Amino acid sequence: MKFGQSLQLYFFRWSSRSDRGSLPVYVCEEIRKTSRVLVCLPESEKEAGAALRTLSKNRLALKDWNVTLVVSSDMNLTVSVPDEYSILAYSEKDMTALGVLTSGMRHYLKDLGINLALDLNVSPTYAGQAFTWFSRAKLRISFYDDDREKLYNILLRRNPRENLETSYQALLTYLLSLIR
Repeated sequence: MKFGQSLQLYFFRWSSRSDRGSLPVYVCEEIRKTSRVLVCLPESEKEAGAALRTLSKNRLALKDWNVTLVVSSDMNLTVSVPDEYSILAYSEKDMTALGVLTSGMRHYLKDLGINLALDLNVSPTYAGQAFTWFSRAKLRISFYDDDREKLYNILLRRNPRENLETSYQALLTYLLSLIR
């Protein structure tokens, strides 16, 4: 990880204490109001494939949401992306010399009007955390990790003995159960 990325992640954690992180979020109410969702696909092609298969299986349940998938332009996706999902592919040109997101990309994310950000990386990554943070989503959801505690509203513990698709399905099942 580049120095700039480490510094920016430190800033996210620090500012979450006094900023958006300290405000109460009424999760069920926010999920019911959700219309735009940002899904950060894992950086590993194997994990991204499992995530896409799970999202595809659940696309009817997610039909009321406008879903944008964040993926590295270097990734070679082996699983097809459902037509109703849009893709935001990022590359090195979306990063500054310090390795952080450019101001143009940060403004683009803010303008998307994201309500819910879902980071599907099993282990924390700079891209997953940065896209989630700059989306300005009120709900930020991912798998539990100490490094994510201050940046996300909902963190689910993952059973490492389960396969990835089971973990992704558990996360989506939990999320969708809050809508009802």
